[in-house]
Amino acid sequence: IGTESAGQIVSAYIAGGCDVILVGDCAALRSHIFPTGTVAGGLERVERNWINGADVETSGIDFQAQFNFDLENATLTIGTEGTRVIEFVSDDFKDINDVTLAPGGDFVGFFNETNPFTPLPQLKATIFATYDRGQHNVRYAMRYVDDYKDGVLLSTIDSMTTHDIHYNYLWNENTRLSLSVFNAFDEDPPFAAADLNYDPFTHSAFGRMFKIGVTHTFY
Repeated sequence: IGTESAGQIVSAYIAGGCDVILVGDCAALRSHIFPTGTVAGGLERVERNWINGADVETSGIDFQAQFNFDLENATLTIGTEGTRVIEFVSDDFKDINDVTLAPGGDFVGFFNETNPFTPLPQLKATIFATYDRGQHNVRYAMRYVDDYKDGVLLSTIDSMTTHDIHYNYLWNENTRLSLSVFNAFDEDPPFAAADLNYDPFTHSAFGRMFKIGVTHTFY
């Protein structure tokens, strides 16, 4: 269940010359456009409907591996986890009148700014290491997001790698202190041709962040 794509409606309307002639699917497409029959430059509003979306077939692999090493008075854990999307194939996109607005296809690895889907990088993965010794716990995580294509500009949105560091200290059996640094090297999100100049569905623009916490359990 989803909404029709305003961008796909307008593109089909213009491509069909529906602001000039009334043939084929133009009557159905004009039902979305206000003022009715207006040229593209005079368009004020596009009406969208909630509909049954296109059928989608998707497949991928979720992976996780972890190894524990017993050291003298300590434990070291290293591992990785992530998701690799193999395919995300959609049927043609249609409106509520069963008019084809745009062809379907495989949308893995694309920004998907002109269709109802969110961006779909092919690979997202994390490599992590945790060191436990007595009251101390240190965790490091490297997070990677694959690059993907902007289908409109025919450009590439770059991959991004960030590093997080967490430290926990068990003060006593009831109290834990923590310090975290997210995006430790203050990486900026890669440029994307969007309203915010980056892809907020995939990346964060907050940069380096610090978090200090105290957790206390009352019995």
